[in-house]
Amino acid sequence: SVSATPGWIGRIHFDGRPRTDMVLGWDGPARNHPDWLALRAANTALGEIGLGGRIGRVLRDEKGIADYAWTSVGGGSGPGASFVRAGIDPGKTDEALAAIREILGAVSAEGITDAELLDAKTLLTGELAHRYETNLSIAGFLADLEHWKLGAEYPKKHAALVDALTRERVAEAAKTWIRPDAIGVTAGPR
Repeated sequence: SVSATPGWIGRIHFDGRPRTDMVLGWDGPARNHPDWLALRAANTALGEIGLGGRIGRVLRDEKGIADYAWTSVGGGSGPGASFVRAGIDPGKTDEALAAIREILGAVSAEGITDAELLDAKTLLTGELAHRYETNLSIAGFLADLEHWKLGAEYPKKHAALVDALTRERVAEAAKTWIRPDAIGVTAGPR
């Protein structure tokens, strides 16, 4: 049986694999929760864009122990799944886990830097333009607006909502939602 004890890590062993895949997860907000956009900004700093975030920089660039790392935050109709995923050198799993928890703890406790907030605002503002690239993506975006009850005016408000994000607002959302004691699973060689 799976324990829900904070910090629990299950380990599944598959010999012959070149790396250990790791997932740490916790509940995130629903898409229409007031914290969602601010938490997306914090997630951008953590690693939404993959190895470019804090987790990827530490695990790959500084420690040289990760093939990949990325993060995601909730966004479903109820509490959504938020997680960190990483591909780790099999002999460095505990080191990677400690580093990830340290980074999650720092963002949860302190928020993000001015530079990270600027990067997040650029990403969050620019991603809306991609929703208008094809007829299919436009249709999907319109369906999302309706599903989440964001209203037809949301595209006009989005840039202002992103621009209004402050480090303090992002820190508040991060403190509420980011869980350094996330439960997780690793799968890889012994």
